[in-house]
Amino acid sequence: MLIKNLEWQTLVTVLPLHLTLMVGLVGMLLISGRVKKAITVARTMQWNLFHLRNTLAARAAVKRLRVRRDREFLPALIRSPELRRSLISMAWFVDRRKWDQR
Repeated sequence: MLIKNLEWQTLVTVLPLHLTLMVGLVGMLLISGRVKKAITVARTMQWNLFHLRNTLAARAAVKRLRVRRDREFLPALIRSPELRRSLISMAWFVDRRKWDQR
């Protein structure tokens, strides 16, 4: 989704951070013994790599249709409740036991 939708200038900034966080997540899951979850996250990264050609083709289509720049909507997206819900879902996925104790 990042590769397909973000402008190159934004992508150059965001993608390395995103990849670092994903690799760190896999490492944390492995260290904590949640191997199946680590494999799931690693497979999502692998899927994206294997389908990169199709993603780049979709990126070209998005670029032709795009009417707004990243800087016009990213600040609102970052503050959105939907993003918060997504982050909470990710936290639950990483360690469901912590959420079960609440």
